[in-house]
Amino acid sequence: MEILDLENEELLGVFFEEAQNLVDILEENIMSLEDDPNNSDTIDEIFRAAHTLKGSSASLDMMELSDFTHIVEDVFDAIRDGKVNINNDLVDLLLSSLDIIKEMLALRIDGKVYLNDISDLKSKLKQFLAIYDQTRIKRFEENSTKNNFCLSKSDLEEIREGLGIGQKVLRVSVIFNSNINSEVENGGLKIFNILKNLGSVLHTIPKYEQIIEDKFLTRVDYYLIYSDTAGVKKSLDSLSLIESYLVDEFNVEEELKKLADKEIKDVDSDSNLVLTDSFDFTEDEISDLLLEVENQKLFKVRLDFAKDNPMATISGLQMLQALKSLGKIFKSLPDSSELLADKFFDFVIYYLISNTSADSIAKKINLPDVVSHFEIKNINLESLKNVGLKENDEAPIKENKSIKKNNPISVNLIRIDSKKIDYILNLVSEAVISKSSYNQINSEMITLFYNFNYFYDYQESFQRNFLIDLKIIFKDAGLTLEDEIESHINSLMSLKMEKALNDISELRNSFFRLLQNFKMTSGRLSRIITDLHESVLKTRMLPISNIFSRFTRVVRDLSKKLNKIVNLKMEGEETELDKSVIDDLVDPLMHCVRNSMDHGLETVEERVKKGKSKAGAIILRAKNEGNVISIEIEDDGIGIDPKVIRRKLIEKGTIKEDAIYSDFELINLIFSPGFSTAVQVTDLSGRGVGLDVVKKSIEKLNGTILVESEIGLGTIFKIKLPLTLVIIQGLLVKSGPETYVIPLNNVLETHRITEHDIKLLENYHEVYNLRDEVISVLRLDKLFNITRDDSLIEKFLIVVNTSNVKTAIVVDSILGEEDFVVKPIKDKFSSSTGIVGATTLGNGKVVLIIDVFKLFDLQKNTKE
Repeated sequence: MEILDLENEELLGVFFEEAQNLVDILEENIMSLEDDPNNSDTIDEIFRAAHTLKGSSASLDMMELSDFTHIVEDVFDAIRDGKVNINNDLVDLLLSSLDIIKEMLALRIDGKVYLNDISDLKSKLKQFLAIYDQTRIKRFEENSTKNNFCLSKSDLEEIREGLGIGQKVLRVSVIFNSNINSEVENGGLKIFNILKNLGSVLHTIPKYEQIIEDKFLTRVDYYLIYSDTAGVKKSLDSLSLIESYLVDEFNVEEELKKLADKEIKDVDSDSNLVLTDSFDFTEDEISDLLLEVENQKLFKVRLDFAKDNPMATISGLQMLQALKSLGKIFKSLPDSSELLADKFFDFVIYYLISNTSADSIAKKINLPDVVSHFEIKNINLESLKNVGLKENDEAPIKENKSIKKNNPISVNLIRIDSKKIDYILNLVSEAVISKSSYNQINSEMITLFYNFNYFYDYQESFQRNFLIDLKIIFKDAGLTLEDEIESHINSLMSLKMEKALNDISELRNSFFRLLQNFKMTSGRLSRIITDLHESVLKTRMLPISNIFSRFTRVVRDLSKKLNKIVNLKMEGEETELDKSVIDDLVDPLMHCVRNSMDHGLETVEERVKKGKSKAGAIILRAKNEGNVISIEIEDDGIGIDPKVIRRKLIEKGTIKEDAIYSDFELINLIFSPGFSTAVQVTDLSGRGVGLDVVKKSIEKLNGTILVESEIGLGTIFKIKLPLTLVIIQGLLVKSGPETYVIPLNNVLETHRITEHDIKLLENYHEVYNLRDEVISVLRLDKLFNITRDDSLIEKFLIVVNTSNVKTAIVVDSILGEEDFVVKPIKDKFSSSTGIVGATTLGNGKVVLIIDVFKLFDLQKNTKE
């Protein structure tokens, strides 16, 4: 196969993405084999994934990856054939092998090559294959003596498909010399390559996939398009690896005629065959199909494959694997065994049983480099129930043509680089800022309109009161305003003022209409921008299962290391989060799970003594709560004793002995820096680098984390995160001359207050009585050293939630609630305490976004 140009970044990107998916499939299914070692579907899926990874990496000249995966694939093949039994040792070995494959991939992504010595691991894998290899040689010898080298119906169809007009087929049967060292030379593959240079090899028995894998084959039959029998013999005569061979002309036309006659006979005799969507189902298959489908749907998926794809020979197998992740493949044309052969198919038809939608299928198979065209059709199950004709049915075969067919559902999708989506999101973010500008302009125009009305009312009042005021002036001066002069002035004022008032009134009405149109247009634009923003954000959303699925392996490995039995349960895996949040959430969740495994769950002996089941439980739970995602890590272990926490904190000097804390507050002090309850240092705990790192990571994502625990029953870590970090809803507030944004997901409520409502304790700590609950008060002007406005009688108090503790923030005024685009603060300002980012208002002014979690730290520093 031609080696690909490794400079092709796009192709490599597709390979690495698919390779990572294949590795995930391997890891998930290998672990599931431990619980269900006889699941043939799982074994088949593992083998296909390994086979695809091996072939794809070889086509990209990543031979260290291909060669090692080949050995692992041999083990899976032996498992599939029932010659190697699944046990814990083998699963451990396969997972260790998978770790090596991950390292190889990671290095290739970085442009490097894995060079470590893995000969010990290879030897262990080959030990499992030693007995299987001997059995396999014997099996092929038996096949040769039993004459099991006959062509099946699908074999003949494959030859017919590759045969041109007037061309002939030679059958070359080769018996190999058993004395040849199969470790050095693969005889079957060598003969294949020799014959391939003479003409097209249409088919082999056994399959090509077995030829390249097996250590030694007793016999191989090759079906070759070539008319010169003497030329074939000349090429084979001098080869020492051949014990004997036979070359004869294979009358494919006669075999095809027999096949055609059989098909016609089957139809004329009204046999069990039923033609549905250009593919044969027997009545038995239809019965099985209807039982399996039940309340699900049956899809016919036709995929046309790109010929210029360097990995085209495994395209059919890749798509079979991809579709299988959505449901069950009932049948395919060609069948799955043929797809395993290293051969290109122009198209493949798959019949998929699934609850999914056509859109989901389209997203799964939309790989432009692999699939050139696809059609998805939802098969009418009712038609399948009635399509088979019994022998006593009088209706002719042609009535099957009246079966109503669903129109193909064509879904056009394209692959988009995530960087392009990020760029679009940045543009949408700018549009959000522009939306704020429109809202501000609209507010200013309304104010201007009210001022205009005031001016109009003033002019009317001036006209009415002018003569009265003039008479008063004359009277005060001892003069009398004569009637004639009064009449003249009145007439002049009426003429001039009436025209002016009419002009002002007309201008006011025009301005009002303009204001209404602007308000309606800006409102429509605002809705469009909001919808656009939500749509773009959805493209960045990923299911949290991308994280949860990683913990199956983690829990398994830690269970063995800690000598514990643990059942892992996942809920709400379909919950979606922004990709940027997903990427940064892995480590905090990993720390929490490891903490629950190490500190939370008891050993088997301890659980039995307490009357609990031997197996502990860890639940990963996720759910959507409006603009916030809730994630929980729950265990049914020993729980957290607040008395132990208190003693440890006093020993470390974190709290004083006379300090008063509730049990809830004490438990949540486990997030204190350097806190640990581990008695001895292990590779899992006891080093003082604990949950404070988790808390910092979560708060960096604008989230919160707290712990609830009950002694003897277990512990729950509760995490709340915003859906996205790009755009937030917030309150725009003012303190002195400065303007700030407080994230709305932290705000519980707001109140108008006076200075008398705030009380000062003996330690100069300010508090506020909120419905008989005393909460701490923080002043932005003090925290950020802002000039205080003492002229204000009323101020605003904003109650926020910080790690399930209520705190009040005092500001001068609340300017409104809006969407804000979060921009990170760089350079020397990035470490500013109490600030999480910045945003730009509609008028172009840059304001800071408050980090409510850090305000207490800022107050502490201010006091010091």
